[in-house]
Amino acid sequence: MICLEIIESNQYNRNMEYDVIVIGGGPAGASSAYHCSKLGLKTILLEKQVQSRDKPCGGALSDRCLPLLGENARNAINCRIEELRVYSPDLKSFRFVKNQGSFVLRRVFDQALVRDAQNAGTDIRYETKAISIILTLGGMYTVDVISAGQKEQAVTGRFVILACGLQDNRLIKHIKDKNGNYLQAICPQNEKDYLAICMNSESEIDNNLLNDSESGFTPKTLGIFFGAVPNGYGWCFTKDGYINIGVGCTASLLNQVKIKNAYDSFLNTLRVAHIIPQGLVLNSPRVYPLPFKHTARETVFGNILLVGDAAGFVSPVTGEGIYYSIKSGQLAAESIFNNIKHNLSLSLYQQKWKKAFGYDLNFWGFNLRNTIYKTKERMEFAVRLACIDLSARKRVSEMIMGKRNYKKTILSSLLILPQCILKFFYKK
Repeated sequence: MICLEIIESNQYNRNMEYDVIVIGGGPAGASSAYHCSKLGLKTILLEKQVQSRDKPCGGALSDRCLPLLGENARNAINCRIEELRVYSPDLKSFRFVKNQGSFVLRRVFDQALVRDAQNAGTDIRYETKAISIILTLGGMYTVDVISAGQKEQAVTGRFVILACGLQDNRLIKHIKDKNGNYLQAICPQNEKDYLAICMNSESEIDNNLLNDSESGFTPKTLGIFFGAVPNGYGWCFTKDGYINIGVGCTASLLNQVKIKNAYDSFLNTLRVAHIIPQGLVLNSPRVYPLPFKHTARETVFGNILLVGDAAGFVSPVTGEGIYYSIKSGQLAAESIFNNIKHNLSLSLYQQKWKKAFGYDLNFWGFNLRNTIYKTKERMEFAVRLACIDLSARKRVSEMIMGKRNYKKTILSSLLILPQCILKFFYKK
């Protein structure tokens, strides 16, 4: 039914000029389109995959996302997270039981986000790949597209929001930076330790299998396993009827072959520790990259704005990206609206995301990541400190769940660090 509505909408709107062209139908693109349409901007979203798109992802959603979501996206949440478990490399662990955060199934959640954008007025085109962006003499952008392998009539708009992932040279090669030079890359994929490489699988599971497990690792639990891979961590998320297991670390340390070995080793660890049932059959894992060091240097190029992964908006500590995608989509939409209605500079978008989360990611998050992930010994020590102090556990848990930013986490943790260290050595 939704497909038919989209097809009909596209048939009537393909020759129209738009205020905003959004390229990419993930959380960043769908959020951008949703907020643009809510502000009254004529918007079209181009997504190269089919309607039931899916993306490898842990699927944890922090509560700060909820006010930014439409009705369909809120209803698409799989379950609330009831418990957080954090493990050291030696499987020393602590629990934090508090209802905060949610789990989503990305193929369901992403579709709901797009549906909200469509309901707000966005025209949607699935299986439509943008192949170039050209600035015309009239100051409009023309986006050439391919659908079902055939080149179709170009889409024209005043603004373009790039939400198509890390980078796409086919799209950016016609974009000029502030010095008038054509871009070769937006996010520096060749920079040492810039990319993370992740592998995960998501499989259906009977909740009773977890309720009966020896470890007590129950449904609706978010498990983080520091040191499961070099300079990174593993995760086991038990959703309602699903289990999501994965590992991630900086790409310079592991290639695609080695990440599979690390993933298999982590699975074995979970089975030996009876965290997951021995005979549990899992779907095949998938590998994917993430920006994992800093945000893009610039995110505004003329009337082209970058959001989500395309702008490097991913936590360097936890790898969380959904919130930053959704939030940057909202900020991009507001910046375009204010440019059209109030003649405010688009460069304010850069200022807004830096104030909202950019400085916290680039400075505090980056330094925290370098401090904690540098060695297994540091990860072990950090988790063990949290194990013996309730206030430390609360800070770590709230940071992981996105309730406390990295600056507040670091500064408040420094205040209690001496007493935590004293407790640690006293108990030894």
